[in-house]
Amino acid sequence: MLCACIAFWGITPQLVAQENLVSEGTTEIKDMEFRDRTDLTEVVVPEGVTRIGKYAFYNCTNMTSIKLPSSLISIDDYAFLNCSKLSTITLPENLEAIGTNVFVYALSGQQEIIIPDKVKSIGPSAFGYAPSATRVKLGKSVENISYAFAYCDQLEYYEVAKDNPKYCSVDGVLFSKDMKKLYHYPAAKAGTAYKLPDGTTIVDGNFPFYLCRAWKRSTSTTSLS
Repeated sequence: MLCACIAFWGITPQLVAQENLVSEGTTEIKDMEFRDRTDLTEVVVPEGVTRIGKYAFYNCTNMTSIKLPSSLISIDDYAFLNCSKLSTITLPENLEAIGTNVFVYALSGQQEIIIPDKVKSIGPSAFGYAPSATRVKLGKSVENISYAFAYCDQLEYYEVAKDNPKYCSVDGVLFSKDMKKLYHYPAAKAGTAYKLPDGTTIVDGNFPFYLCRAWKRSTSTTSLS
């Protein structure tokens, strides 16, 4: 028995591409279902799956790609946390919700993050520490992004669908639709100073100027409560 155990010590599981990892007819990937599967490299989630559960692919550190189905509606908290080799992803058009910390320490090659038009909510730090993200495009239905992009230190610009009723973007900075509230100033936006637009009287409390290194706040900015 001891010899049998020793025979397996130090063996690294063979890395595999997985097109049939999820069975046809599956409607959801359960919480933690593929957690710590370091053998996975390329995953195809079949049509019919509507939900990816919490921690579903957490710590799949060798996964380089995943194809998501058009049927997907929600990606739950921490689903792809620490998938450090997952460089890019395309979010399907029917997606409605993205949870907390979903892509933290992932998406190392994604410069533009496009949020589809049906997405309504994006959880805190959903795209935290995406090291290459320079531009975010928000669809028309987003009504809550919390501080989903606050830790993206290369972010330069927000673009918001014109018919989004909650948010707008002015010169790449994210505001409420009526321009009374500033939500987030991209961390890597060029410039050494910033003056709030006339009529903006509120600065959101969730890291609105976090990681901004290139400028000093003006008197009008720092005087707001």
